[in-house]
Parts: sequence; structure tokens; C-alpha cells
Amino acid sequence: MKEVENLKARTDVLAIGIAGSFAQEDIWSHSDIDLEVILKGDHKFNVLNTEKGGISVDLGLFGESDVKGIPYETRPFYDPTGIMTNELASRDLNELLSQTLREGLDMCQNYLKRAEEALQVDPRSALVFLHLYAWDLSEVLTIAAGDNRTIKRRCSRLERAAMRHSREDFVIRCGQIYGFPKTLEAARELLSQLQDGYRDIWGFFKGKAVGPGYMIRQPDSELWFRNRIEPVYYNDPRDLVWIVYIEFPFVTSFLFRNLTDRQTLPSDMFRESKAFPEVPRKWVNRHLKCLELINTRPSEKFLTVAKDLIVEAREFVNKRIYVR
Repeated sequence: MKEVENLKARTDVLAIGIAGSFAQEDIWSHSDIDLEVILKGDHKFNVLNTEKGGISVDLGLFGESDVKGIPYETRPFYDPTGIMTNELASRDLNELLSQTLREGLDMCQNYLKRAEEALQVDPRSALVFLHLYAWDLSEVLTIAAGDNRTIKRRCSRLERAAMRHSREDFVIRCGQIYGFPKTLEAARELLSQLQDGYRDIWGFFKGKAVGPGYMIRQPDSELWFRNRIEPVYYNDPRDLVWIVYIEFPFVTSFLFRNLTDRQTLPSDMFRESKAFPEVPRKWVNRHLKCLELINTRPSEKFLTVAKDLIVEAREFVNKRIYVR
């Protein structure tokens, strides 16, 4: 691969490893290539997303004094000084995964609290926080079951992990929060909403210090959408539905950081976003249109489902042994 040869030729590159689905030998037809790179000096961690025709490459760049963030599944293949190999070998994988799960559950608990607060002012905002909750909880449950974490195949990966322990109900209940089966039936419509939304909002972040890295660096959304989003829909529409309902609030959080003094999504995000300029407001309105597919009236019911889920998830995590 030319990208790897170019990296090896650089005098500031100390080590290169492969992460993601290739490292886990869990490849599908549109797997990204995730490369973790250690650079000489005190570099701030950064991720570079590139599209090479039909291939997506993500470079995680670490300074040599800050290698603790290298993903635990990374497999070094160029490491003449041993810096990456030694760092990975020094870790207690059980303790690392236990900490990851504890932090994940804490984040889920925080989203539940935010959803409960939002329910008092706007059920739609509450639903958004519940989507964020279910997204993080799915990763917790997947890791706890000894399976590989993922972004693009979140729902199908949760299903695979849950089936190993006869807990398919985890998938069903998380799916309820995402509005299944109605939203699944409308997956093509959701795909179009995200594609058109990308085309609207992509240029807004150009030249800004804060924003989704892929929108700041990529000239437009076309290759990103074609390589990373559209294949998910054709592989498993359930995964696409989950991505759509996460991508909208993810980008909206950057809009609030750019346009207001808020660093996180407010509890009444849709009312507060009415003051946005036309293009950001159009993005938020597309999110609202997607949420119309889910009846927001039972948000309180979804909150109850979520509370029950996290109690069971904690019990599930406590019983697991994480060594692969």
C-alpha cells in the first residue's frame, strides 16, 4: 500500500500499526484501513481521514510521549525501535477493558440523566439523548461479550455479541429506542436525509477550528458518503438507521460550539437552535424530520426501557471475562 510506504519513508515516523477491523480479522467488503502512527516529538493526537477512490484510510497520529491512547487491538508491523510493541505489551488487557466498560457505563448513565432532564422541556431532545445512550451502551455490551467494537456496524455487531450469550433482548430493546421497526422500514429515506444534509452542511466547517475532522479536511461529502455511509445501508439497514440518528446530534454539537457558548448539547436543543443561521438550521430541521418517524410521546416509556437496560448491562458486565 502506497500510504504505508510513504509513512515508512518519513524520518519522523517511529512506528506504524494496523487497528480496526483488519487488526481484529473481522473484515467486511467496505472496511476502513485504520493505521496508528507514532511520530517523533511531542505531537498532539490527531486523526486524518482520507478517501482513496473506493478505500477509506484513517491515520491516528500520536506523539512519542503520548502513546497511551493507541487502541488496544493495534498490531504493529513497522516498529524498528519497539516503542509501539513495548507500549502494547505493558498493558493489562483485562484491567484496560474493565476501565473502558466502567467509563462507558458512566457515560450511559450521564446520557440517561440528560434525557430525564430534557423530557421536562422537549420529548424530542430527550429522544436524542436516549439515542446517544443506546449507541454507547451497545459498545459496552459488545465489548463485555468479548466481541470487537465498531462504529459502522453497531447494531449488527451487538446482535452477534448478544447471541453468544442468549441475550437477543438487548438488541430488541435498543432497537425500540431507535424506533424499530418503523425507522428500519424508512431506512432509504433516512439515508437520503443524511446525504442531502451532508451536502448542505459540509462547507460550513471549512476554515473553522472546531468541527468534525472529516468535514474540515475533505473537500466535499461525496466520497465520504459513497465509501463510508452508503455501503452500510446495503450491508445491513439496521446499522444505517443507528448511524443516522447518531450523526445528526454529533454534528449539531459542533454547531453549538461554533455558534454559541455551549460546549455540549442543551436539554432544549431544538428550541435553542432556532437562532442558528440558515444552513445550520437546515441541518437541525433534517434531524427533526428524521425524528418524526419515531413517536416522541412514549419518550418516558423509552426512558424506562433504558433504565432497565443499564441495570442489566451492569450485571452482564460484572459477569464477563474480557480476555480474547
